[in-house]
Parts: sequence; structure tokens; C-alpha cells
Amino acid sequence: MRQQRNYGALNETRRQTDEQQQSETARSDAAAERTTQAGPLRTWTHYGGMVPQQESANRWVRQNHEIKMAANDRPDGARAGEGAQSSQQDQAQDQAELQEARAAVEEARKREAAERARLQERERGGPER
Repeated sequence: MRQQRNYGALNETRRQTDEQQQSETARSDAAAERTTQAGPLRTWTHYGGMVPQQESANRWVRQNHEIKMAANDRPDGARAGEGAQSSQQDQAQDQAELQEARAAVEEARKREAAERARLQERERGGPER
């Protein structure tokens, strides 16, 4: 069963909505006229109002850069002794990795030589039986 629709109430609501929109438009037009007469209420900066924070961040970055550059200018002996121990450990680790890589290369060469020897043996053996 269909419900009855009250088209009168629908039309009344539509009329009220239209009136509200018209009055809001008239109010916004009046406000726009007032603002154009008074000038802009606020101005925007390139940084979106974050100029002090941006300047502080730039100063922080500049100081970090200066500290790093100053640390790089000192010779290794002048540093706080941190580099000597870590460089010895790094060298020992590098030597171990180098020996491991050399062993792997040598093993690969042996395998290749054995494979070549097998291929030559097959070629000399003639047809398979």
C-alpha cells in the first residue's frame, strides 16, 4: 500500500528554503561590499603565516651544517678517540670479508676448471656407448 504524500508541506518547505538562500545571498553581498570598502582583513605570506618558525628551522639547519663542517676539518688524531677504535674494527671486518670473497672466487675457479676438464674428457672419448 502506498503512503500518501503531502505535497503542500513539500512545497512549503521548498519555499522556505528558497527564501533562506535568498536572504543569505543578500547578506553575503552586503558583507562583500563592506569588505571591499574597508580593504583586506588579512594578508598571506609565502610561508602561510609560519615565518618565525621557518626562520628558526633555517637557523637550526645552518648550525648543524657548520658543526658537521667543523668536525670534518679536524684531523683524525684531534677527534675524541672515537674514530681509532671503530676504524680498527672496520679494518678487521673488511679483511675478514676480503678473505671470504677470495675463498669464494677460488672455489668458483676450481669448479669451472673441473667442469672444463669433464667437457674435454667427453669430447676425447668419442661417441657414447
